[in-house]
Amino acid sequence: EYSPDGKYIYFNSNRSGTWDIWRIPSTGGGPNDVKAERITSDEWEDWFPHFSPDGKRMIMLSFPPGTSGHNGKMPGMAIRLYKKNGKHEILTEFFGGQGTMNVNSWSPDGRQFAFVVYEPR
Repeated sequence: EYSPDGKYIYFNSNRSGTWDIWRIPSTGGGPNDVKAERITSDEWEDWFPHFSPDGKRMIMLSFPPGTSGHNGKMPGMAIRLYKKNGKHEILTEFFGGQGTMNVNSWSPDGRQFAFVVYEPR
């Protein structure tokens, strides 16, 4: 996902050993991705970063610690809010997985966002 100002591309990667959110300048990461910057670095496995329309907030889908992929539907999933000070806030925990929030789903005014909760069978 591009940052709202177009300066960065945000993505998830396990290059650090766990799934985290990273960013590179929109002009490229440079040789060997030297310009890549790790944004999240805690026990959660983070995927699908999405910015609010005003660019002040970013939400992400976080899998429980140790989850190796993203295709399962499981308890303990979280939607987390990333703040510019580097802090993360859990907005909700639920049963979910792949397909919960793959695309940006903020409302145009940035007051709400949509995501999918699965019903366990």
